[in-house]
Amino acid sequence: MSRSPADSTQAGIMALKRVLQRRVHEQGATVVLTSPVPEIVEEIASRIIILRDGEVVAADTLEGLAPADGPGRLARDDPGTPALPGNMRRSWPILRGAEAMIRWFHVVLPSLLWVVTLAVLYVCAALWVPCLEWYYGVQLDEVRGQMSWPVLMGGTIAYAFWRAIGFHPLFRPAYATWLAASPWTSRKPLPLGPIHLVLQDVLLLGAVAFLAWLNGNRWALLIPQFFLIFYLAILGGSLFLTGDWPWGFAVAFGLGFIVWLWRSLPGCLSAAVLTYVAGYFGLRRSLARFPWETNSVHKWLMQVNRPGTTRSR
Repeated sequence: MSRSPADSTQAGIMALKRVLQRRVHEQGATVVLTSPVPEIVEEIASRIIILRDGEVVAADTLEGLAPADGPGRLARDDPGTPALPGNMRRSWPILRGAEAMIRWFHVVLPSLLWVVTLAVLYVCAALWVPCLEWYYGVQLDEVRGQMSWPVLMGGTIAYAFWRAIGFHPLFRPAYATWLAASPWTSRKPLPLGPIHLVLQDVLLLGAVAFLAWLNGNRWALLIPQFFLIFYLAILGGSLFLTGDWPWGFAVAFGLGFIVWLWRSLPGCLSAAVLTYVAGYFGLRRSLARFPWETNSVHKWLMQVNRPGTTRSR
């Protein structure tokens, strides 16, 4: 598989967006960005100033700068209605709060398409049994909560894979190359997002477990354990690949305890938390050694992803 220079450029743009958004939302900083690329400005700027020949020709929000027939205007009889009428201005702080919450969760979430697809599948599964009950005129209480369980479990497992792989430089060679050339150190947050678990993960997993509990599924409380098993399995494998064998063995040993204590909810959850602590310290140790130039396995991964090389079976 070959990679073009455009892949590295795109990874750099994504990392720049993440860094600026993190500075604004977590540190309360004000960032002044000058760029001839409108796509970057549109996605991260709260106010936009357009200069032409050294003079300000427009200064407003993105919605305010939209054309008269675009989304920044309201559908009224008068096509010249201002983009932000009085009631819109009064509701703007509420909209900004909702936008900040969405961006806060976006730190760990995958693409919007993934989220929408999972939500549509869940709604279809949740409505399937009531539709059958209405059509046949019978009660199907025993299977009411079983239809949505595969969707919730599949989403949990997919999210575990995403959290372990999505922001890890080991699995993204272009990102690793850019990161190695930047002044980043392990004492700073990763630009694209954290590999370790954060509060957003706890809230999302809690929401999934709550949905499973509402559907009457007795396995609802095992959602966190399912997530941690797959997340820790990938994290432990990455520790082996980056040369941190002791921590990798500790995570593997902990995974065995999780499976062994599966029938005991308190014991299983305790083992999962302790294993995650070991994985977290191993991850910190691994990132402190980045770039992993002395590791032969990582060199092999970089070799097979180098432009002009192909994978062999």
